[in-house]
Amino acid sequence: MVKDQVAAMLQSVTEREDWQEHGATAEDFSQRLGVRRNTISAYLNDLCKEKVAIKLNSRPVKFWDRATLEQRYGIVLENTEFESQAALENIVSQPKRTAFDEVIGGHGSLYTPIERLKAAAGYPGTGLPVLITGPTGAGKTYLAQVYYQYCVDKGYLAPESRFVHLNCAEYADNPELLASNLFGYKKGAFTGANQDSTGLFDEADGGMLFLDEIHRLDAKGQEKLFNYLDNGIITPLGATKEGHHVQVRLVFATTEDIQSHFLDTFIRRIPIQIEIPELNDRPRQERENLVKLFYLRQSQKIQRKVLVNTSVLNILSSSSYLGNVGQLKNTILISVANSLQRAAQSSNIEILLADVPKTVIDHNIQDASLLSFSDQFISVLPTMKIDDLISESQAYTDEIKRVMLKIIQQFQQTAKRDTFIDNAIDEINQLCDYLIFKKDTEKSDMSVGFLKKMFADRIANVENNSDTQFMGNVALVLAYYFYNRNRANWHLVQRDEQCIQQINATFHGEDAEIDQIVGDLRLITAKTMNLHLDDVDELFIHLYLRSVKKETNSQNIRCIILSHGYSTASSIASVINNLFNEHVMDAIDMPLDIDVAEIGEKVSSYVKNRQINRGLILMVDMGSLEGIQKFISSEIDFPIAIVNNVSTQSALLVADDIRHHKDIEQIMRNVRQAMVPKTQIIYPKEIKRNLIVTC
Repeated sequence: MVKDQVAAMLQSVTEREDWQEHGATAEDFSQRLGVRRNTISAYLNDLCKEKVAIKLNSRPVKFWDRATLEQRYGIVLENTEFESQAALENIVSQPKRTAFDEVIGGHGSLYTPIERLKAAAGYPGTGLPVLITGPTGAGKTYLAQVYYQYCVDKGYLAPESRFVHLNCAEYADNPELLASNLFGYKKGAFTGANQDSTGLFDEADGGMLFLDEIHRLDAKGQEKLFNYLDNGIITPLGATKEGHHVQVRLVFATTEDIQSHFLDTFIRRIPIQIEIPELNDRPRQERENLVKLFYLRQSQKIQRKVLVNTSVLNILSSSSYLGNVGQLKNTILISVANSLQRAAQSSNIEILLADVPKTVIDHNIQDASLLSFSDQFISVLPTMKIDDLISESQAYTDEIKRVMLKIIQQFQQTAKRDTFIDNAIDEINQLCDYLIFKKDTEKSDMSVGFLKKMFADRIANVENNSDTQFMGNVALVLAYYFYNRNRANWHLVQRDEQCIQQINATFHGEDAEIDQIVGDLRLITAKTMNLHLDDVDELFIHLYLRSVKKETNSQNIRCIILSHGYSTASSIASVINNLFNEHVMDAIDMPLDIDVAEIGEKVSSYVKNRQINRGLILMVDMGSLEGIQKFISSEIDFPIAIVNNVSTQSALLVADDIRHHKDIEQIMRNVRQAMVPKTQIIYPKEIKRNLIVTC
């Protein structure tokens, strides 16, 4: 049949390494098969409708085999038609999903542990040894198994390799027996050793060995692992010759404190140490997603539809679990068992509050909101995947993506460009507040402080070489933004990407300084973070910098706040500038131990890169800065005024006078008159005296 021939030829074309350059066309297939072009075109379009082929609406129209591309790149192509080849190539070039992508919390509370495991897996040879710590039931064994599957997914381990698991607690009282199980033994090594026997290291050769409860291994037992950790060699008990090499990836797990249960020499040999948080410390959304996952597994096990009342979902997601994930899993198992008793013959079961174990109900009896009645259910089918139960808004909600989608919507619905920009900037400012004040970065490997320093240098470079200033702590905002973008695992669909590109095109060439910063950040993020700026990043930078950038009037008086502390000066300046919605104040934050001469150099650099003719006001915080004028470059032709004991109130007064174009002498007179401190002591109406009587 001609259609089958077309499908086979389409698959052959797509299997080529350079498939991008040889898409199938109706004209080409027509000539090769000797069939009319219209007929071939109809068959190709039918294959596209049947989701066998994908179609590129180019000139000429090109086709490829969908299954071949999905298998090659390990992806699922949801769309069968594309408007540009770049859009198709962008999708197929996205990283292949791995076992870690299925872990709930992989982009949340478990992000850092997973990133460290990825680093361990990618190290040449057998990777790096890993030690997983965490309370009982937190998921150490599960994470070790997912780590093994990740190594298989990435090709570090062969699909037929083994995952071997040993709980050291079973041999805590017999270290020799544990050693024989791990390394094997030779005939005659001990009473009852009637023949040679291999150990778990040999069984795991080419795979992974997981040693749980490793703290049960005494000092001698830990030392017996040194030869493998150092040289990759194991020696069976009773062997008279040198040992033999094995290729084993090692993962250890413990519930105990590392420092008090392990030799220092053992710990030094395990460079990757990760900690899994307790279930109660994980975000509520992760706990809710775990509840859904365990009900899905139960549905698949009993092969029935499970209807979970939202009250049950709420109480299970909000409860505390001393036994961590293991206790949550058992709680869900009991609720399913209770429901099955009521509906043994039904094709589906309902999980109600009455099915939840009494201990969970009693623990939450005081919280009426958790025990409230609901007539809503979520449906869990055996054929579902966890992604079907976790909506995009629930699954590791990324605020950056949400804001960008809203900006796209505003762009499409707003006719006036100025109105759109104002609305978009409002969204960006709210996003900045969220990133700085609500995001948890304490468990990240990436230092926000490092990013802040890196971005501060670039911003300072632009400010020092132009008459442009930015309000607020720009470097800190950029640091938090890129920290979160580095953790993100989402992509926009093609039409949204095109809209972002269209918005960015309207900004290009409008502001040379912002364009320069975008270019600089594109280079440094790629070199230092291996993160390549995309259209979303470029739009964020343009909108954010546009919102905080203020052109200063060179004819006005300049004012700098100089204060000791991490961000004291910049915080005061930011408040003043935001109050006036105008850049009036500059700031220099100083460490407590900085030398006055060094501060003078910073002020001199500030002066050299700006046009100042009406005067400069230095507002300093305490006496150590009052002699700063001695260290400022003498090549100035304008007056410098110094105000000590700077505060938000005094800065507000000076800024207001600068905005009203008052001269420097008048500003100083106003400061002297207004900033006289007022003191007051308030006594109680009656002083009661205490009388102590002793007998």
